[in-house]
Amino acid sequence: MKRVIFGAVAAGLVVFLWGAVSHMLLPIGNMGLRMLPDEQVLSSELQAKISEPGVYIIPGFDPKAELSPEAEAEWQARYEEGPNAFLVYQPKGRTVLSPVNFLWEILSSIFGAFLAAFIVYKSGAQRFWCRFGVVSFMGAFAWLTISIPYWNWYRFPWDFTFAQGIDEIVGWCFGALVIAWLVKPSSLDSGPKEV
Repeated sequence: MKRVIFGAVAAGLVVFLWGAVSHMLLPIGNMGLRMLPDEQVLSSELQAKISEPGVYIIPGFDPKAELSPEAEAEWQARYEEGPNAFLVYQPKGRTVLSPVNFLWEILSSIFGAFLAAFIVYKSGAQRFWCRFGVVSFMGAFAWLTISIPYWNWYRFPWDFTFAQGIDEIVGWCFGALVIAWLVKPSSLDSGPKEV
């Protein structure tokens, strides 16, 4: 089990470092991002109209209220006519590249790697490339089940979604190499069993 923990920390750090490279040195982190025209005007309007942080969609509706058939038809017509937007809004700013952000990112990578390492440990996969496949497929699974639905339902741009796929899959392939190298299945880790 010590190798699981060690492998998780090492793989988590590798995945974190890949994220730093993909977002700071490669164009992957900026794919799909656009600048708003007249950003200051829009920012002022948002500050004047919205005080609560949250996720807002345009056209919006009150998720707590039951829509009448007429109101639902009117919302659908506005949605189909456009424009559509998905806004993650925070009324107050914060420090760019805060140490707290880096801490949360490192911790999430390590805890994610711990789950992957534990699954490899319990999987019984004795071959290196099988262990690698188990973990690298987790990166593909995360992209397919999170980013693709956001592209499908919330209309995230394809180039942004594609970049997320590169980031997740490549990052977890690097993590998979570390875990496959350091973490052996529990059947091997515990040594030969007496009959």
